[in-house]
Amino acid sequence: MRRVTTKVRRPAALPNGIQVSGAKEVSAYLRKHRALARILPRICESARREFGEEADLGLKIYHDPEIDDHHLLLRVRLPSYANGLLGRLERVTSPFDKELTEASGWLSVNTDFCPPGSSHGF
Repeated sequence: MRRVTTKVRRPAALPNGIQVSGAKEVSAYLRKHRALARILPRICESARREFGEEADLGLKIYHDPEIDDHHLLLRVRLPSYANGLLGRLERVTSPFDKELTEASGWLSVNTDFCPPGSSHGF
């Protein structure tokens, strides 16, 4: 299946290899939450170090279907999923816990257990 990407400019300072879905919406969220925007490139680099080049890393705004809530989502997709994944996801952000606590906005780092290259849900 062919992946469709937005031609809107990516948020500044994101490392290469981070797919952005809804770049305009992501950029607006980061403009509103500037402290989070300053931390985000380092978190993306942390995710790349933790999961390697074989992982798909994607950034988008998640909209909760049940309540009026939205936040930034860094989605990790791996070729295979093993025990210990939750600990690895936590290791991505744990060095930034203090900064994230002090920043406005919200970032979650998680997976949907789809394989890399899947367009499902993203």
